[in-house]
Amino acid sequence: MFTVATNFWEFISSVTRKAFSSRFVFSKTAVTLSKFDTLVLKCVFSKRVCCVIFCLWIFLDKPFVLILWIDKTLWNATETLKKIFWKDCIDFYGNFSKKYLFLKPNLKPLMKNQYFHTVVKKLSRYENNVIHCDKVKSMIQQILDHEYSDKKAYKMIYYLKNRWYMLSVKKDIFYIKDQESKVTQQEIIDQFYWTIVRNHCKEYLRWPWYIAGIKALELHISNFDQPEELTIVNWEKQSTEILMFNKKIIFKKYASGNAELFSKLNKFSKKLTIGKFSFQVSCLELAILESLYSPNLLTENYVKEILKKLIKKYSKIIDVALFGQILRLGKHHSSVNRLYQIAQSVDPDFATLIWDVIRKYSFQIDV
Repeated sequence: MFTVATNFWEFISSVTRKAFSSRFVFSKTAVTLSKFDTLVLKCVFSKRVCCVIFCLWIFLDKPFVLILWIDKTLWNATETLKKIFWKDCIDFYGNFSKKYLFLKPNLKPLMKNQYFHTVVKKLSRYENNVIHCDKVKSMIQQILDHEYSDKKAYKMIYYLKNRWYMLSVKKDIFYIKDQESKVTQQEIIDQFYWTIVRNHCKEYLRWPWYIAGIKALELHISNFDQPEELTIVNWEKQSTEILMFNKKIIFKKYASGNAELFSKLNKFSKKLTIGKFSFQVSCLELAILESLYSPNLLTENYVKEILKKLIKKYSKIIDVALFGQILRLGKHHSSVNRLYQIAQSVDPDFATLIWDVIRKYSFQIDV
Protein backbone atom coordinates (compact mmCIF):
# COMPACT_ATOMS: atom_id res chain seq x y z
CA MET A 1 0.00 0.00 0.00
CA PHE A 2 1.30 3.45 -0.89
CA THR A 3 2.39 5.51 2.14
CA VAL A 4 1.29 9.17 2.07
CA ALA A 5 4.09 11.67 2.72
CA THR A 6 4.01 13.12 6.24
CA ASN A 7 4.18 16.65 4.90
CA PHE A 8 1.46 16.88 2.27
CA TRP A 9 2.81 20.08 0.74
CA GLU A 10 6.26 18.53 0.36
CA PHE A 11 4.64 15.80 -1.70
CA ILE A 12 2.69 18.34 -3.79
CA SER A 13 5.91 20.26 -4.36
CA SER A 14 7.75 17.22 -5.66
CA VAL A 15 4.92 16.05 -7.91
CA THR A 16 4.33 19.55 -9.27
CA ARG A 17 7.98 20.17 -10.05
CA LYS A 18 8.19 16.84 -11.80
CA ALA A 19 5.06 17.43 -13.82
CA PHE A 20 5.57 21.07 -14.71
CA SER A 21 9.39 21.25 -14.67
CA SER A 22 11.25 24.36 -13.51
CA ARG A 23 9.09 26.78 -15.50
CA PHE A 24 6.61 27.08 -12.64
CA VAL A 25 6.82 28.19 -8.98
CA PHE A 26 4.17 27.27 -6.43
CA SER A 27 2.65 28.59 -3.23
CA LYS A 28 -0.17 27.28 -1.02
CA THR A 29 -3.41 28.66 0.37
CA ALA A 30 -6.17 27.01 2.38
CA VAL A 31 -9.76 28.15 1.79
CA THR A 32 -13.28 26.83 2.39
CA LEU A 33 -15.86 26.34 -0.37
CA SER A 34 -19.43 25.77 0.91
CA LYS A 35 -19.32 22.52 2.95
CA PHE A 36 -16.00 21.30 1.56
CA ASP A 37 -12.52 21.82 2.88
CA THR A 38 -10.47 22.86 -0.12
CA LEU A 39 -6.77 22.65 -0.70
CA VAL A 40 -5.49 25.14 -3.24
CA LEU A 41 -2.21 25.01 -5.06
CA LYS A 42 -1.13 27.99 -7.13
CA CYS A 43 1.42 27.48 -9.86
CA VAL A 44 2.62 31.04 -10.48
CA PHE A 45 4.22 31.95 -13.79
CA SER A 46 4.07 35.77 -13.72
CA LYS A 47 2.09 38.71 -12.33
CA ARG A 48 -0.11 39.12 -15.42
CA VAL A 49 -2.17 35.98 -15.38
CA CYS A 50 -5.25 34.07 -16.42
CA CYS A 51 -6.29 30.86 -14.65
CA VAL A 52 -7.78 27.44 -15.33
CA ILE A 53 -9.27 25.29 -12.53
CA PHE A 54 -9.13 21.48 -12.21
CA CYS A 55 -10.89 19.50 -9.47
CA LEU A 56 -9.36 16.21 -8.32
CA TRP A 57 -10.97 14.01 -5.64
CA ILE A 58 -8.38 12.83 -3.14
CA PHE A 59 -8.26 11.01 0.17
CA LEU A 60 -10.77 11.86 2.92
CA ASP A 61 -13.36 12.74 0.22
CA LYS A 62 -12.00 16.28 -0.10
CA PRO A 63 -11.90 18.01 -3.46
CA PHE A 64 -8.47 19.15 -4.53
CA VAL A 65 -8.64 22.35 -6.54
CA LEU A 66 -5.63 23.01 -8.72
CA ILE A 67 -5.44 26.62 -9.89
CA LEU A 68 -2.98 27.09 -12.75
CA TRP A 69 -1.68 30.57 -13.50
CA ILE A 70 0.12 31.44 -16.70
CA ASP A 71 1.39 34.58 -18.40
CA LYS A 72 -1.47 36.19 -20.38
CA THR A 73 0.81 37.82 -22.96
CA LEU A 74 2.57 34.55 -23.79
CA TRP A 75 -0.75 32.68 -23.75
CA ASN A 76 -2.14 34.99 -26.43
CA ALA A 77 1.11 35.01 -28.39
CA THR A 78 1.81 31.34 -29.05
CA GLU A 79 -0.11 28.17 -29.80
CA THR A 80 2.94 26.11 -28.85
CA LEU A 81 2.80 27.31 -25.23
CA LYS A 82 -0.88 26.38 -25.05
CA LYS A 83 -0.12 22.84 -26.22
CA ILE A 84 2.73 22.47 -23.70
CA PHE A 85 0.48 23.90 -20.97
CA TRP A 86 -2.40 21.50 -21.61
CA LYS A 87 -0.07 18.50 -22.00
CA ASP A 88 1.57 19.31 -18.64
CA CYS A 89 -1.87 19.65 -17.03
CA ILE A 90 -2.90 16.24 -18.36
CA ASP A 91 0.41 14.67 -17.29
CA PHE A 92 0.00 16.14 -13.80
CA TYR A 93 -3.55 14.79 -13.56
CA GLY A 94 -2.34 11.35 -14.70
CA ASN A 95 0.60 11.22 -12.27
CA PHE A 96 -1.51 12.40 -9.34
CA SER A 97 -4.55 10.20 -10.00
CA LYS A 98 -2.37 7.11 -10.46
CA LYS A 99 -1.01 7.50 -6.93
CA TYR A 100 -4.14 8.69 -5.12
CA LEU A 101 -7.45 8.18 -6.90
CA PHE A 102 -7.14 4.40 -7.04
CA LEU A 103 -6.15 4.12 -3.34
CA LYS A 104 -9.62 5.06 -2.16
CA PRO A 105 -11.62 1.84 -1.69
CA ASN A 106 -15.01 3.45 -2.53
CA LEU A 107 -13.79 5.55 -5.46
CA LYS A 108 -14.27 3.99 -8.89
CA PRO A 109 -12.09 5.37 -11.70
CA LEU A 110 -14.06 7.14 -14.43
CA MET A 111 -12.25 5.46 -17.32
CA LYS A 112 -9.69 2.69 -17.35
CA ASN A 113 -6.38 3.68 -18.89
CA GLN A 114 -6.18 0.48 -20.95
CA TYR A 115 -9.50 1.39 -22.63
CA PHE A 116 -8.15 4.77 -23.64
CA HIS A 117 -4.93 3.31 -25.07
CA THR A 118 -6.90 0.64 -26.95
CA VAL A 119 -9.09 3.32 -28.54
CA VAL A 120 -5.99 5.33 -29.50
CA LYS A 121 -4.46 2.23 -31.09
CA LYS A 122 -7.61 1.52 -33.11
CA LEU A 123 -7.94 5.15 -34.17
CA SER A 124 -4.37 5.12 -35.49
CA ARG A 125 -5.66 3.09 -38.47
CA TYR A 126 -7.45 6.26 -39.58
CA GLU A 127 -4.50 8.58 -39.00
CA ASN A 128 -4.40 11.61 -41.33
CA ASN A 129 -8.00 11.02 -42.32
CA VAL A 130 -11.46 12.28 -41.37
CA ILE A 131 -13.93 10.10 -39.49
CA HIS A 132 -17.55 10.45 -38.36
CA CYS A 133 -18.44 10.60 -34.67
CA ASP A 134 -20.71 7.54 -35.03
CA LYS A 135 -17.74 5.47 -36.15
CA VAL A 136 -15.70 6.59 -33.15
CA LYS A 137 -18.60 5.79 -30.79
CA SER A 138 -19.01 2.37 -32.39
CA MET A 139 -15.30 1.71 -31.85
CA ILE A 140 -15.55 2.75 -28.19
CA GLN A 141 -18.64 0.59 -27.73
CA GLN A 142 -16.79 -2.48 -28.99
CA ILE A 143 -13.96 -1.83 -26.53
CA LEU A 144 -16.05 -0.96 -23.45
CA ASP A 145 -18.59 -3.70 -24.20
CA HIS A 146 -21.18 -3.92 -21.34
CA GLU A 147 -19.64 -0.87 -19.61
CA TYR A 148 -20.50 1.36 -22.58
CA SER A 149 -22.73 4.42 -22.35
CA ASP A 150 -23.04 7.51 -24.54
CA LYS A 151 -21.78 9.60 -21.64
CA LYS A 152 -18.56 7.55 -21.44
CA ALA A 153 -18.16 7.70 -25.22
CA TYR A 154 -18.37 11.49 -25.29
CA LYS A 155 -15.99 11.69 -22.32
CA MET A 156 -13.51 9.51 -24.21
CA ILE A 157 -13.86 11.74 -27.29
CA TYR A 158 -13.25 14.77 -25.07
CA TYR A 159 -10.02 13.23 -23.77
CA LEU A 160 -8.91 12.28 -27.30
CA LYS A 161 -9.36 15.88 -28.47
CA ASN A 162 -7.65 17.36 -25.41
CA ARG A 163 -4.67 15.07 -25.88
CA TRP A 164 -4.36 16.04 -29.58
CA TYR A 165 -5.28 12.65 -31.07
CA MET A 166 -8.15 14.23 -33.00
CA LEU A 167 -9.32 17.65 -34.15
CA SER A 168 -12.92 18.81 -34.64
CA VAL A 169 -13.48 19.68 -38.29
CA LYS A 170 -17.22 20.26 -37.95
CA LYS A 171 -20.06 18.83 -35.91
CA ASP A 172 -19.56 15.05 -35.61
CA ILE A 173 -16.54 15.01 -37.96
CA PHE A 174 -12.99 14.58 -36.65
CA TYR A 175 -9.53 14.61 -38.17
CA ILE A 176 -7.37 11.80 -36.72
CA LYS A 177 -3.69 12.56 -36.14
CA ASP A 178 -0.63 11.46 -34.27
CA GLN A 179 -0.37 13.18 -30.88
CA GLU A 180 2.95 14.82 -31.72
CA SER A 181 2.25 15.79 -35.34
CA LYS A 182 1.33 19.34 -36.30
CA VAL A 183 -1.28 20.11 -38.93
CA THR A 184 -2.98 23.39 -39.85
CA GLN A 185 -6.65 23.95 -40.62
CA GLN A 186 -5.75 24.97 -44.17
CA GLU A 187 -3.89 21.69 -44.77
CA ILE A 188 -6.97 19.74 -43.68
CA ILE A 189 -9.21 21.93 -45.87
CA ASP A 190 -6.92 21.44 -48.90
CA GLN A 191 -7.02 17.68 -48.46
CA PHE A 192 -10.64 17.02 -47.50
CA TYR A 193 -12.80 19.98 -48.60
CA TRP A 194 -14.48 18.32 -51.57
CA THR A 195 -14.82 15.00 -49.72
CA ILE A 196 -16.74 16.76 -46.94
CA VAL A 197 -18.84 18.72 -49.46
CA ARG A 198 -19.92 15.45 -51.07
CA ASN A 199 -20.60 13.70 -47.74
CA HIS A 200 -22.44 16.70 -46.29
CA CYS A 201 -24.77 16.96 -49.28
CA LYS A 202 -25.26 13.20 -49.34
CA GLU A 203 -26.27 13.25 -45.66
CA TYR A 204 -28.60 16.26 -45.71
CA LEU A 205 -30.00 16.30 -49.27
CA ARG A 206 -31.67 13.91 -51.63
CA TRP A 207 -30.35 13.87 -55.16
CA PRO A 208 -30.26 15.76 -57.44
CA TRP A 209 -28.35 18.95 -56.57
CA TYR A 210 -25.65 20.99 -58.27
CA ILE A 211 -22.89 23.50 -57.48
CA ALA A 212 -23.97 26.98 -58.55
CA GLY A 213 -23.03 30.64 -58.56
CA ILE A 214 -19.53 32.10 -58.31
CA LYS A 215 -17.82 28.79 -57.48
CA ALA A 216 -19.39 27.15 -60.53
CA LEU A 217 -18.06 30.03 -62.63
CA GLU A 218 -14.57 29.60 -61.11
CA LEU A 219 -14.60 25.85 -61.76
CA HIS A 220 -15.16 26.53 -65.48
CA ILE A 221 -11.88 28.47 -65.53
CA SER A 222 -10.09 25.70 -63.56
CA ASN A 223 -10.04 27.52 -60.22
CA PHE A 224 -10.43 24.74 -57.63
CA ASP A 225 -9.75 26.85 -54.51
CA GLN A 226 -12.07 26.29 -51.57
CA PRO A 227 -14.54 29.20 -51.28
CA GLU A 228 -15.64 30.77 -48.01
CA GLU A 229 -19.23 30.05 -49.07
CA LEU A 230 -20.33 27.35 -51.50
CA THR A 231 -23.80 27.57 -53.09
CA ILE A 232 -25.69 24.33 -53.71
CA VAL A 233 -28.97 24.55 -55.64
CA ASN A 234 -31.57 21.89 -54.82
CA TRP A 235 -35.36 21.60 -54.72
CA GLU A 236 -36.02 21.01 -50.98
CA LYS A 237 -33.71 22.91 -48.63
CA GLN A 238 -32.89 26.57 -47.97
CA SER A 239 -30.29 27.18 -45.26
CA THR A 240 -26.73 28.26 -44.44
CA GLU A 241 -24.65 25.67 -42.58
CA ILE A 242 -21.09 25.18 -41.34
CA LEU A 243 -19.22 22.91 -43.72
CA MET A 244 -15.84 22.72 -41.98
CA PHE A 245 -13.96 25.11 -39.71
CA ASN A 246 -14.92 28.60 -40.99
CA LYS A 247 -16.20 27.41 -44.39
CA LYS A 248 -19.94 27.56 -45.07
CA ILE A 249 -22.33 25.86 -47.44
CA ILE A 250 -25.47 27.65 -48.69
CA PHE A 251 -28.39 25.46 -49.74
CA LYS A 252 -30.64 27.36 -52.15
CA LYS A 253 -33.96 26.42 -53.67
CA TYR A 254 -36.00 28.17 -56.35
CA ALA A 255 -39.63 29.32 -56.05
CA SER A 256 -40.42 27.82 -52.65
CA GLY A 257 -39.06 24.41 -53.56
CA ASN A 258 -40.73 24.17 -56.99
CA ALA A 259 -39.47 20.73 -58.04
CA GLU A 260 -40.54 21.25 -61.66
CA LEU A 261 -38.57 24.49 -62.02
CA PHE A 262 -35.54 22.92 -60.36
CA SER A 263 -35.64 19.88 -62.66
CA LYS A 264 -35.66 22.21 -65.69
CA LEU A 265 -32.72 24.25 -64.39
CA ASN A 266 -30.88 21.06 -63.43
CA LYS A 267 -30.82 20.14 -67.13
CA PHE A 268 -28.39 23.04 -67.60
CA SER A 269 -25.86 21.43 -65.24
CA LYS A 270 -23.02 19.15 -66.28
CA LYS A 271 -20.67 16.68 -64.60
CA LEU A 272 -17.28 17.98 -63.57
CA THR A 273 -14.53 15.93 -61.91
CA ILE A 274 -12.90 17.50 -58.85
CA GLY A 275 -10.22 15.30 -57.31
CA LYS A 276 -11.59 11.76 -57.06
CA PHE A 277 -15.26 12.81 -57.16
CA SER A 278 -17.69 13.95 -59.85
CA PHE A 279 -20.07 16.82 -59.13
CA GLN A 280 -22.99 18.30 -61.02
CA VAL A 281 -22.06 21.95 -61.77
CA SER A 282 -24.00 24.72 -63.52
CA CYS A 283 -23.03 24.94 -67.17
CA LEU A 284 -20.97 28.02 -68.07
CA GLU A 285 -23.97 30.02 -69.28
CA LEU A 286 -26.10 29.30 -66.20
CA ALA A 287 -23.10 29.95 -63.91
CA ILE A 288 -22.64 33.39 -65.53
CA LEU A 289 -26.26 34.36 -64.83
CA GLU A 290 -26.23 32.91 -61.29
CA SER A 291 -23.04 34.79 -60.36
CA LEU A 292 -24.66 38.08 -61.48
CA TYR A 293 -27.84 37.50 -59.47
CA SER A 294 -28.19 39.93 -56.54
CA PRO A 295 -24.47 40.75 -56.24
CA ASN A 296 -23.10 42.17 -52.99
CA LEU A 297 -20.33 44.72 -52.45
CA LEU A 298 -17.77 42.01 -51.64
CA THR A 299 -18.28 39.96 -54.80
CA GLU A 300 -19.59 42.38 -57.46
CA ASN A 301 -16.23 43.69 -58.70
CA TYR A 302 -14.62 40.26 -58.50
CA VAL A 303 -17.35 38.70 -60.68
CA LYS A 304 -17.12 41.58 -63.18
CA GLU A 305 -13.38 41.02 -63.62
CA ILE A 306 -13.85 37.29 -64.19
CA LEU A 307 -16.60 37.92 -66.76
CA LYS A 308 -14.53 40.50 -68.63
CA LYS A 309 -11.73 37.94 -69.01
CA LEU A 310 -14.23 35.25 -70.03
CA ILE A 311 -15.86 37.43 -72.67
CA LYS A 312 -12.49 38.44 -74.12
CA LYS A 313 -11.30 34.84 -74.32
CA TYR A 314 -14.45 32.74 -74.83
CA SER A 315 -17.10 35.01 -76.39
CA LYS A 316 -17.10 32.81 -79.50
CA ILE A 317 -17.84 29.61 -77.58
CA ILE A 318 -20.40 30.95 -75.07
CA ASP A 319 -23.76 29.55 -76.23
CA VAL A 320 -25.95 32.68 -76.29
CA ALA A 321 -29.00 30.58 -77.21
CA LEU A 322 -28.85 28.94 -73.77
CA PHE A 323 -29.39 32.34 -72.16
CA GLY A 324 -32.72 32.50 -73.99
CA GLN A 325 -33.75 29.02 -72.82
CA ILE A 326 -32.99 29.90 -69.19
CA LEU A 327 -34.84 33.23 -69.43
CA ARG A 328 -37.94 31.46 -70.75
CA LEU A 329 -38.20 29.75 -67.35
CA GLY A 330 -38.77 33.17 -65.81
CA LYS A 331 -35.42 33.46 -64.03
CA HIS A 332 -32.34 35.74 -64.19
CA HIS A 333 -33.78 38.76 -66.07
CA SER A 334 -31.72 41.19 -63.97
CA SER A 335 -28.60 39.04 -64.47
CA VAL A 336 -28.77 39.12 -68.26
CA ASN A 337 -29.12 42.92 -68.17
CA ARG A 338 -25.98 43.16 -65.99
CA LEU A 339 -24.17 40.88 -68.44
CA TYR A 340 -25.16 43.19 -71.31
CA GLN A 341 -23.69 46.21 -69.51
CA ILE A 342 -20.39 44.41 -68.84
CA ALA A 343 -20.16 43.09 -72.44
CA GLN A 344 -20.61 46.58 -73.92
CA SER A 345 -17.24 47.70 -72.56
CA VAL A 346 -15.41 44.50 -73.58
CA ASP A 347 -16.87 43.09 -76.82
CA PRO A 348 -19.59 45.16 -78.59
CA ASP A 349 -20.40 42.31 -81.00
CA PHE A 350 -21.05 39.92 -78.11
CA ALA A 351 -23.08 42.66 -76.38
CA THR A 352 -25.28 42.91 -79.48
CA LEU A 353 -26.03 39.17 -79.27
CA ILE A 354 -27.00 39.55 -75.62
CA TRP A 355 -29.24 42.51 -76.47
CA ASP A 356 -31.05 40.39 -79.07
CA VAL A 357 -31.71 37.76 -76.37
CA ILE A 358 -33.05 40.44 -74.00
CA ARG A 359 -35.44 41.82 -76.65
CA LYS A 360 -36.70 38.34 -77.52
CA TYR A 361 -36.95 36.59 -74.13
CA SER A 362 -36.71 39.28 -71.44
CA PHE A 363 -37.01 43.03 -70.91
CA GLN A 364 -34.66 45.89 -70.23
CA ILE A 365 -33.99 46.70 -66.55
CA ASP A 366 -31.96 49.54 -65.14
CA VAL A 367 -29.43 47.66 -62.97
